[in-house]
Amino acid sequence: MTVIQSHGGSGKQALEVANGLEADVVTLALEGDVQVVADAGMIEDGFEDEFDQESSPYTSTIVFLVRKDNPKNIADWDDLLREDVGVITPNPKTSGGARWNYLAAWYYFESQGQSGEEITENMKTLYHNVLVLDSGARGATTTFAENFYRPSDPDVFSDYISTSGERVITELPADGKWIVDDIALTDIAHFGGWSEASAKHFADGGVFEAIHEQ
Repeated sequence: MTVIQSHGGSGKQALEVANGLEADVVTLALEGDVQVVADAGMIEDGFEDEFDQESSPYTSTIVFLVRKDNPKNIADWDDLLREDVGVITPNPKTSGGARWNYLAAWYYFESQGQSGEEITENMKTLYHNVLVLDSGARGATTTFAENFYRPSDPDVFSDYISTSGERVITELPADGKWIVDDIALTDIAHFGGWSEASAKHFADGGVFEAIHEQ
């Protein structure tokens, strides 16, 4: 077996496969991207009903990658609203992973009992704190790792060099105390499915566009 990898935005990858790029396995960020491949006749109808969780092979959570030792004590979404905190996240208009980030933040504020107006105001504040809005998750990770994570002092920077000479962007203690067991989870059904969520939040004239322009 030979594995030839192709990395890129989920929507772009789906379109390339639908348009003839040969692939035996695709891993995509959004249900709509999977549907693009299905609509091209490459996945049988009813695939969502074949396995549990609508045939999704895995689930995911949103995590915060912070500077070493978390000097600003960032613990939850509320902390991203602080004036002293800068955020790097991709653009939900162009990135599937960014849409998960956006909806996770929205769900958090909603779960705090906030009104729609309060949630919208908090989302405005959050995205006002975004320093760079890359087009994709890979670019956002690179932006953080290369421009914001590492300190300017070269003596300190040497602490972030691995034994192979490569930069590392996280260090986790071996005792496992960093593992979080109590995680609040939801799924896209909470937002009415991807079609409804996309139309409301990410389409032209949607909520994200409105809050980002203000």
